[in-house]
Amino acid sequence: MVKQAVRTVIQCGPKVVRRAAELLAAGELVALPTETVYGLGADATNADAVAKIYAAKGRPSNNPLIVHIADIPSAEKICQNFPAKAYALVERFWPGPLTLVLPRRLQGDGVVCERAVAGGKTVAVRCPGHPMALDIIRAVGRPIAAPSANRSGHTSPTSPAHVASEFDGIVELIVDGGECLVGLESTVLDLSGSTPAILRPGAITGEMLAPILELDPLQLSVNEMSRASHLAGEALKSPGLLWRHYAPKTRAFRYEASQVPAIRTWLPEKANVAIAQLAMLHSSVLPRTRERFNMPTEPMLYAREFYRTLRLADECGCDCLFIELPAAQTGLWAAILDRLGRATEPWSPEAKL
Repeated sequence: MVKQAVRTVIQCGPKVVRRAAELLAAGELVALPTETVYGLGADATNADAVAKIYAAKGRPSNNPLIVHIADIPSAEKICQNFPAKAYALVERFWPGPLTLVLPRRLQGDGVVCERAVAGGKTVAVRCPGHPMALDIIRAVGRPIAAPSANRSGHTSPTSPAHVASEFDGIVELIVDGGECLVGLESTVLDLSGSTPAILRPGAITGEMLAPILELDPLQLSVNEMSRASHLAGEALKSPGLLWRHYAPKTRAFRYEASQVPAIRTWLPEKANVAIAQLAMLHSSVLPRTRERFNMPTEPMLYAREFYRTLRLADECGCDCLFIELPAAQTGLWAAILDRLGRATEPWSPEAKL
C-alpha cells in the first residue's frame, strides 16, 4: 500500500538536499527535478522502495525504470560492462538527457534490484543534468530509480505544481528545482546488442550520436521491434515504449496543416463541441475553438513548452484537443512527434465524439 503523507514543497537549498537524501535512504519516495522532466525517485537497490514507485504510478510491472547516477564510476558498478563507445558517449553528453541501456551487473555492492529493471537482463542508466538531482544522488550514495513523476500514461510533469497535482498526500517531499529546461524525457540508446539503436528519441538526437558511434544517422532509427515487445508481455528494455503514453485526460487529436479544410467541414456538425487548439502561430484557427495555444516554431522551445501547454489545454474544460503536427521530422522534432503520436490519436473524417 502506498503511504499517505502530507505534501511538502520546499525551495532549493542545502536543507532540502539533506532531507531528500534522508527520505530516500529510508526507503521513501521523493519527487526530484531533472533537466528533462520531474522524476519520482526511490533507492534503486531497495526492492520495497522501488515497489512504491510502481504502486504510486500504477505502472505496469514489465515497464523498467531509468536508474540515475552521479558519475561514471557509479554507472560502472551497476553495469556488467561499460564499452568504449559508452565512455565516448558519456564524456560528451553526461550529465545530460541521454540514457544508455547496458547489460546489468547481477551481483556486487550497490547493484540495482530486479524490480527496477522489471526482471530484465539490462539496465537503463543516466546521469541527470540538474545540479540538485546530482547533489541528492551523491548525498544518498546509491543509484536512484526515477521515472517521470506522474500517474502511468499521463502527461509528464515539468514543474513542482504538476507533481503536486498528481501526488499530493502520497509523496512526502517534492524538491523544487524550477521549471525543466529540456521538457522532454531523455533519449534512450540501447548498447546491449550488436548494433546501437534508439529506443526513445529525445534531445540528444540521432544526428548528434551518429558521429561518435561512427554510424549513419539512418542506422540509429528508432527500433520499432523493441517498442512492440510489450504486446507479448515481455520485460521492456526502456520506459517510453508503450503505445499509449504522455496522454491528457481530454480526448486529443493530432492533425496536419493540410487537413484543416476537412476539419473545418467536420467540426460545424458537432454543434455543442468546444475545442482547445495547439498550433503554430500563423496556423488557421479551427471552428469552435474556445482556447488556442500558440506553440513555438523553434524545436527546443516547443519541447520545453509542450507538456506544460498540454496540461493547460487539458484543464480548460473543452470537449477535445486538436494538436497540429509540426512539418519538420528530423532532429529534436522527431522526439516531439514521438510524444505527440503516443499522447494523441490521428484525426480522420470518420472520428466520433
